[in-house]
Amino acid sequence: MEVKDFNIEQYVNSYILCGRNKSELSQQEYDYYLEKKGSVEKNVQNILKHFSAYQREAGFSFDKEVLGYFPLEQFDSKDISKFLDHIFSVKDTDNFTGNKVVYNLSKISVDSIDNGTKDKTRSFDFFYMNEPSKNDFEERINSLKDKNRCIIRKEPQNVKMLIERCVFELEKFKEEKVLSNIAYVVDYVADLFLQIFNYWVISFTYTSFDKKMKMVKRIEAYLQSYKKSVIELNKGGSIKISLEDTVSIFISFLTKRNDYGEYMGILKELEKEQCQEPKFFANPQVLYKVKKGDIVSKDKERYIITEDTKVDDYADKLKKTKEIIKVFSQYGMRIADINSVFDVKVYFREIYLSNSKYKCQAKTIVRKYLEEYQNKKDNGYDMQEIVKSFEKESEYQFLREKISRGYFRETCDIRLYSEKNKLQKSLYEVLLSILLTYNYAGSIDLLQQLVNELIPICFEDFEDVFESINGYRIF
Repeated sequence: MEVKDFNIEQYVNSYILCGRNKSELSQQEYDYYLEKKGSVEKNVQNILKHFSAYQREAGFSFDKEVLGYFPLEQFDSKDISKFLDHIFSVKDTDNFTGNKVVYNLSKISVDSIDNGTKDKTRSFDFFYMNEPSKNDFEERINSLKDKNRCIIRKEPQNVKMLIERCVFELEKFKEEKVLSNIAYVVDYVADLFLQIFNYWVISFTYTSFDKKMKMVKRIEAYLQSYKKSVIELNKGGSIKISLEDTVSIFISFLTKRNDYGEYMGILKELEKEQCQEPKFFANPQVLYKVKKGDIVSKDKERYIITEDTKVDDYADKLKKTKEIIKVFSQYGMRIADINSVFDVKVYFREIYLSNSKYKCQAKTIVRKYLEEYQNKKDNGYDMQEIVKSFEKESEYQFLREKISRGYFRETCDIRLYSEKNKLQKSLYEVLLSILLTYNYAGSIDLLQQLVNELIPICFEDFEDVFESINGYRIF
């Protein structure tokens, strides 16, 4: 039913009176009813206003009201009442979302808003109607990601095996049909393509800038076309699962929209900095150029690392740079060498010479991190806990992306950095639009189609080089 046709007064009476008639109330109870009625009505109107801007059929966009992607109008009056009961239950029982349920669902931030948990990453688990069972699915996905990365980075000639493996794993996920795992499944596919974009398209050293740009445009055109096909599937389609299952998929959608939205905010800030300081982020001049493994004499190290820029307290900053390189290698970032001028230059420039700020500057993040790292180390914490000393998850993500950009500048044409970011955003919008089908098996079918169709396109430039060396093509 259309949300505007929902009988708010009837629901409010039922909610406050709990099935009783007004005639059965004592004077005190009736006074309480009148006092409560106005505030509950206002709350219901506010909730329905946010959830009634139904826009699933338009496909996902980061610019739109996120709660409008929940298909409340696909349900009858009984289910809408149940949904409202659920929200009021969350308001009454959850100690950190309080009366801001709508705000907390809409806000983009990966940082936990629950001070009572050690987990620094934000969760939407509080919104489940049926609590999902705990499983080891995240560990499974991480293991599969590592296997994919090995082929993409070291064995690209096994691209057909990569496709077959991914489609096979997706089929297994479909058979298992655990709705709360769909966010991890989407993340599995996202990681696959981001690795491919970086290694087979953007940073592939055997193709020219112009050829890379053509490939980027072709991938972008495919993603836009595929998103339109997903939108067409959503048009006029009815939701064929229960309210509880729909909420489960919506939570997965919110989780990935939150993760991707935070990262797009970071990328936007870094690109803004590049526009404001074009000389600083131009491709390195030849005299400052250094490659991984290059041996640089001691008297030239500072000159190359700073690109002849005056830096106060250089020795202290260099020391901290090497400290952060050491510990970052243990926290899921690139394996870097403190004795490599190439690695040190990337970290030093992005931490101490770049002025971009996302909640706080990189040098502040590094200072706080090293202080907390040393404090935990001195107090005998487990090493796995020690390296996770970032105050906020967003700080780790910001610093990680800055370092990635630094390597990008040293190894690729920096102009391709923004092109990579556009592909990343388009990929995210496709994946989030797929979740909006609210069809677990159908979503995985769409992910399989994406894998089968897009990987061969991304591999084309690589295949041209492969053919010139081996005399045959893989596809």
